[in-house]
Amino acid sequence: RAPPPAPSLPMSFVEKHHWENALPLLEAHAETFCQLSSGNQAHQLPVPKALPHQLAAVRGDRTRVLALHYPPPRSPGYLTSKGDATDATTRLLASAVNKAFQEHHLNFDQTFDVIGDLYDGPHDFKVDGRDFNFETHFFDKLSPEEQQAWWETKVGTLIGIIVDEIVQRGRKGADVLAMGVLPRKWW
Repeated sequence: RAPPPAPSLPMSFVEKHHWENALPLLEAHAETFCQLSSGNQAHQLPVPKALPHQLAAVRGDRTRVLALHYPPPRSPGYLTSKGDATDATTRLLASAVNKAFQEHHLNFDQTFDVIGDLYDGPHDFKVDGRDFNFETHFFDKLSPEEQQAWWETKVGTLIGIIVDEIVQRGRKGADVLAMGVLPRKWW
């Protein structure tokens, strides 16, 4: 049985402009992920919001990246409509950031420029009684050709994002927070 067609990523003009080079690559990876994960839909990469002026000067010209393992089951995405974090892990991070910058409350969409997961869509915490693992429960089950397709579209997406961060926003480097063993290994 063929998987359902991947949805196109609904993005407004502003969001399309934000990810100008990465957008076709994001769409290609979302389609590949949907096909390889039996129809699971990838979360849309959230567009970051500007920092308050006082903090923008402090953060400098570096891209802030949050690299995670996978979204929790039934996750609606990385952000609420107000820009707040949606799950326990990201809410904990948002709380920690706001404790550090007590004089400026930040929504989660102001905390990182890029948020992503190894496994791009929601997944159950357990598979056959074991914790979900990107390698064991997804990547290692793919054929070599499917692994290559996933790898090429994932890396292509990251390249597009890096190009946008350098060309469109003048970034000179990146600070990456990789949460977990597999994200540190793969990202």
